Amino acid sequence: MNFKKVLDIVLEMSTLKFFPTEPSGHVALVRMVCDWATSEDQARGLINEMLIKAGHARPYLGDP
Repeated sequence: MNFKKVLDIVLEMSTLKFFPTEPSGHVALVRMVCDWATSEDQARGLINEMLIKAGHARPYLGDP
């Protein structure tokens, strides 16, 4: 997976009040997501699921 693409996906959670503000926190989240996901699409699904559970997004149905 491309680190920058996964970082961009992870940063979508920055609207959540508990999201870390330090870059080292962002890197730690990217590493965790990369451990859990096998593709960027799966990473986006994981992050979107978090946003849905927090009430910040609608279900992700895949890229158009």
